[in-house]
Order: sequence, then C-alpha cells, then structure tokens
Amino acid sequence: MSTDKQKYNVCGVLVNVNTENFQSLLADLIAIEGCDVMDHDHQNKIALVIEDQVDKSAYDIMEEIKNHQHVLAITLINHFFE
Repeated sequence: MSTDKQKYNVCGVLVNVNTENFQSLLADLIAIEGCDVMDHDHQNKIALVIEDQVDKSAYDIMEEIKNHQHVLAITLINHFFE
C-alpha cells in the first residue's frame, strides 16, 4: 500500500434534538460541508453520513455537531475507513 494515498473516512451518526429546535438544527446540518442528512423522523432524530474533507476530518465535523447548541446527543453508528 502506498503511503501517499489519500485515506477515506466515513461515519454514520444519529443525532438527537429537542422537538422545538428540530428545523433549526436540520438547516444548520445541511449547511455543513461533509455532512449529508440521510433521514429524519420530523421530531427529534436525524441520521447523518459524515465524510473527511480536505481541511477537516470527520471527527472534527462530529465534534462541531456535538457542540451545537440544539444537539442533545450524537451517537456513532458505524465507521468505515480505508
């Protein structure tokens, strides 16, 4: 394996939010580069796929989401790296 090959890192996460802040958080998540909203229940759960970016790792993006004022919890569901 070549050491100069770009690593690929992707994470599936589940985010919990208060019902009254749901739409605000959903809009903020959609705006984050490297964060794709896969599904949501329109109440308090949002499923995301987060990928490494050139300037920010998937871990850094998850930390940004975790520290968002409307996030109650973020759970790593799966992690794939190559």
